[in-house]
Amino acid sequence: MSADPDNEYFSDGISEELLNLLVQVNGLRVPSRTSSFAFKGKNMDIKEIARQLSVAHILEGSVRKSGDQLRITAQLIDVSTDTHVWSKTYDRKLENIFAIQDEIAREIVKELKISLATAVLISRDESRPTEDMQAYQDYLRGHYLFIQRGVPSLKASIAALQSAVASDPQFVEAWASLSLTASTIKGWDPDNADSYTKIAQAAGTRALELDENSAIALTGLGQLKVDSFDWAEGLDYLQRAASLSKDVNQTYFYGNALQSAGYATAARKWYEKAETLDPAYPQLQAFIGFNAHNRGDLIAAKLHFQRAIAGGNRNGQVGMYSLALQAGDINNAIVYLGELVAENTYYQDGTVEVISAALANPGNAEYRERAIKIALENSDFRFLSHVGATAESMRQLQVFLAEGDDNLVSVVFSVHIWSPEFTNLRQLPEFKQFLRDIDLVELWKTRGWPDLCQPLGEDDFECK
Repeated sequence: MSADPDNEYFSDGISEELLNLLVQVNGLRVPSRTSSFAFKGKNMDIKEIARQLSVAHILEGSVRKSGDQLRITAQLIDVSTDTHVWSKTYDRKLENIFAIQDEIAREIVKELKISLATAVLISRDESRPTEDMQAYQDYLRGHYLFIQRGVPSLKASIAALQSAVASDPQFVEAWASLSLTASTIKGWDPDNADSYTKIAQAAGTRALELDENSAIALTGLGQLKVDSFDWAEGLDYLQRAASLSKDVNQTYFYGNALQSAGYATAARKWYEKAETLDPAYPQLQAFIGFNAHNRGDLIAAKLHFQRAIAGGNRNGQVGMYSLALQAGDINNAIVYLGELVAENTYYQDGTVEVISAALANPGNAEYRERAIKIALENSDFRFLSHVGATAESMRQLQVFLAEGDDNLVSVVFSVHIWSPEFTNLRQLPEFKQFLRDIDLVELWKTRGWPDLCQPLGEDDFECK
């Protein structure tokens, strides 16, 4: 809450900072940002919120900011009795923000009767991330914009984070967030990927120089490594980040990287851990669905895709479209494709009509060829697989690699390639060579072979 709606970044940031502080407490389960924030501003029964999050207590409140003056209210609610067990209002200056976070966290620990000896509550005030309050506000603004995604927001996030580190060159969290933001925008704005890579590499390296255990910096650099097919080092960075952090994103990113590399069974463990941290995260639900699909559990895949759709994530429709095609349910496949096209401006005009005509008339060669052309323009690998356009799919992957769209290759592998529909693609000699070209075979030789591939002698292998 604020007299200026542009200060929403600040109240969201303080809420998340407090959440991250409470996550440290042993014996206290705190759902991550996406799940907790899903209920922001909604007039919902508190018992229903608690049921969806699987929690016994809820912390709610408000932040008002005017210049350097703050008013923060917080109250802890026992869901079973629907009563406030603690509440307080803080009228302070901005420079006291870390002390306020500490005080709220200590009061929560006290009220929940958690031993302070085992709480391991690191003081934010004593270990201030920065003394520069303008840098701190720029950092919160940058993180808020990062959460919004999209090229304009991610570019604005980079600008805000660059301002933060210019004001305070020792600000580890800002450097780390800058690295993660720059590595993320590569996939949104591939035409400028090289410049973002340089920013991400430099910022991540600087963050690790200041703090070798910065999980966010390890994630940003790990994602860069995986996207450039330096699989071994990338997976090591991401595994270390996931082990250091209780944040869902580090765990989820590591699961995605394992899935891209073909380790569906290993990825499942990390996806499930991420789900305990953030049960209402729609993007995570979609990728748990892709993982279940890869493992052949179509019932679980459908459940998670539907949860993703309910949360507004379009990858849920991608999954349901795939399941419908696999089941030969053409009517529903067309419905889900229509929903995808309606939500995304990058689809070519006439996509639904052309692909629908081909699906409804499988024997019509002209319809099939037109549909394959538009499916290639839209990277619709699921349709290509359904109509047996295996060679065309393989050529599209080779085009991505030749044009330097490494991030797209990584995404296609995590979402599509290891699922049952791509069995024929995985048998192509060109696919085996492609796996060598992106250095996955070298990874498998040292890290262990993935679920669907196995060695044949010393120099060859096969994929199921």
